[in-house]
Amino acid sequence: MLRPTASSIWLAFRSSGKRHLLLTGGRGSGKTTMLRALTAFLAPEVPPGVTSWAEPGRGVFLQENATGARRQVGAFDPALPGPENRMRPLADGFAGFGAAALGHCAEAPGDWATVDEVGYLETTSPAYTAALEKLFARKRVLAAIRRQELPFLRALCARADVFLVDLDAPFGLCGCVLMASGLGRRFGGNKLLADFCGRPLVQCAIDATANVFARKVLVTRSAEVAALGRRQGVETVLAVGEKSAEIARGAAESGCADVRHFETREAACAVLEKLLGPDCAVLIKASHAMGFQAITARLTQKT
Repeated sequence: MLRPTASSIWLAFRSSGKRHLLLTGGRGSGKTTMLRALTAFLAPEVPPGVTSWAEPGRGVFLQENATGARRQVGAFDPALPGPENRMRPLADGFAGFGAAALGHCAEAPGDWATVDEVGYLETTSPAYTAALEKLFARKRVLAAIRRQELPFLRALCARADVFLVDLDAPFGLCGCVLMASGLGRRFGGNKLLADFCGRPLVQCAIDATANVFARKVLVTRSAEVAALGRRQGVETVLAVGEKSAEIARGAAESGCADVRHFETREAACAVLEKLLGPDCAVLIKASHAMGFQAITARLTQKT
């Protein structure tokens, strides 16, 4: 799966206007690596923070980054169930050293603090979770949050002032529409199938979007391009207007599962309103001459 870059996450965060930036994901999703890369964008500030890590068969340790002081906060317990680290929290480690370390971060100069990471062990200590909440009130926080179904973690990720990046599904429910319906008059033929570095040109676009989007739709008037797309996950083509009938016909003949053609914008909107759910993200790419902005306006009103 493709991963977003630290710079793309930072730009999206800055554009969001949110106060805190949280990274979530399961074990091995790259939270710590991405957090370290994002810390570079806080320069010249060197933010205070805490870092925890597990040593299999031994325990979990917490370090206050500014001083290098560290304390064991979890102990390996072979009697615990499960295939993972099987760590038992050490209450004094979190309530004493851990809460104090977070307090130092909250009082330190600068706007930001970092926390790597917050998971089950951390949530067992009321003193530590209270110190985390205080830190969020005093600082902007860049943190890694373990993907675990725990109330405290869910509440952190759901805060209105948090920009959350799920590294297991970094692009969410976004879909992609590949517009491949040009006539290629200036090119002198079907440029979509022209060779580019050993591949058809349209294949480069398909490859660039592989494993990124939740859905992918290829819109084309070429039977050959439609067949190529069908083999690689084309789902639906919506074609509106008399001149687009050939697009719909070509897609249907090439085997696309759900192809619909409409004579008017109003007919297309009526069907789209039934197809689209509250969590759908829609990209409409079409002609201003046909007034397709009316489709956007109507769908926006309905949501």
